[in-house]
Amino acid sequence: MESVPNPLDDIVIDFVLSQKRETAELDFKLTLDIRKDSDFAKIAKDIFAMSNYGGGYILFGFKETKTGTFDPVGLPPDFHVDQATLQEKFNAYSNDPLTIEYGEVEKEIDGEKRKFAVMYVPPSLTVLKPIKYAVYTDPTRKVTKAFSKDEILF
Repeated sequence: MESVPNPLDDIVIDFVLSQKRETAELDFKLTLDIRKDSDFAKIAKDIFAMSNYGGGYILFGFKETKTGTFDPVGLPPDFHVDQATLQEKFNAYSNDPLTIEYGEVEKEIDGEKRKFAVMYVPPSLTVLKPIKYAVYTDPTRKVTKAFSKDEILF
């Protein structure tokens, strides 16, 4: 009987971290912030869309290059996001709870240890929709709409 790997097994993490381009199932971000006044609504939008599309991975610690690829720059050594808080934060937006798998790993890149965060977004069993309107403040201090209540994202 074949076994299915855990979405956060080392072999799976090594594979997704080796990728350089985004796909429908793979999204790269520079960082993750779940504090009260953060831009987490932007990440929540990606979680809704990815889950409704069939699931995938969001990787943190990658910077986009001018050519559209992503460099593994890593996260600060003291970076940490609590799994339970992340879960609660997303589910506060969602019409149906979703079990997000999340882990932080150190990998050696070009002879240097770097920290990354990996989020596995499972496919939803129902159509996930936000139960409230959400905005975030972008880097230029502009308030931007992430999504509206009952909007279907994919």
